[in-house]
Amino acid sequence: MDYYLFLTNIYKDKATHIIENLLKHYFKVKSVDFEINNKKSIMRIQGHELSPLKIQSTINGLGYNCTGIQKDDQ
Repeated sequence: MDYYLFLTNIYKDKATHIIENLLKHYFKVKSVDFEINNKKSIMRIQGHELSPLKIQSTINGLGYNCTGIQKDDQ
């Protein structure tokens, strides 16, 4: 199982649910969690055979900022 962290500008609850559903539909994503505080939003993705560049590109294509922070070794 792979885990990746991304820094985003996704702050609203509705947007987090839309992004989660989209990623689960198009990628082999098991879970998407957002940690939102003080104008920072960290998105944590867990899944199989993930492509962080494609995920980042998909989020950016929706008009949000998304930068890969690291692969999370859990």
